[in-house]
Amino acid sequence: QFPLSDTAGGKLCHQNNPLPNGIMGEDLLKYWLDLPQCKLDSPLQYIFMGRTDTNSRLHKDPGGLEISIAPISGQKECVLVHRDDSRCLYHLTASLDEIDLQRFPLLSQARVYKTVIKPGEILLMPNGTYHQCRNVTPCLSYSRFHLDTVNLLPFVMSLVNGDAPEIEHRDVLWNLASALIKKVDEVVDLVQDRVLAYRVVTDVVTGDTRETVETLLALRNFIRE
Repeated sequence: QFPLSDTAGGKLCHQNNPLPNGIMGEDLLKYWLDLPQCKLDSPLQYIFMGRTDTNSRLHKDPGGLEISIAPISGQKECVLVHRDDSRCLYHLTASLDEIDLQRFPLLSQARVYKTVIKPGEILLMPNGTYHQCRNVTPCLSYSRFHLDTVNLLPFVMSLVNGDAPEIEHRDVLWNLASALIKKVDEVVDLVQDRVLAYRVVTDVVTGDTRETVETLLALRNFIRE
């Protein structure tokens, strides 16, 4: 978790070009911590390194966050199970490596996806996806958790359910709302100043402004639900 390291965070944070907004929205986790080395960058970024056959057991990560995995060197096999098919996994006791339908017949109903990712490819998992990974070759990979308006409601529900105490949901939401309101206030002040000066205001409200307002509205609606 390199953003928490003064040395590694200072070298690696803010070095990743975000995916276009058409794929993923602005990562709202950047409003969580105020550490010098990762200010306005997500603290939930990781570098994983392991030899061939290094693996993780089938699990899902709490918190309502999306996860992306990108190999830097080597290849990684990822097996995913739809988040709504937990009843087919027998409390995660059933193996997906050696499927035994005699003992675990509901496994045949689970939506299971398997892929091998390599450098230049990114695997994006929606929040709550069950997954297990195995290095096909020695592998160095980058992974991060992600929060945007798509999974903002699951993130709020995670706060309500208390399923991820290591994530400071309240701080994220408070800092997020404060930062977005400040952005809107700055635009409103600029518009008022231009109106008083009889200047054009049509260029003040940008796509970024609209996205900020939409995020605030989504946050308000989710809190109400």
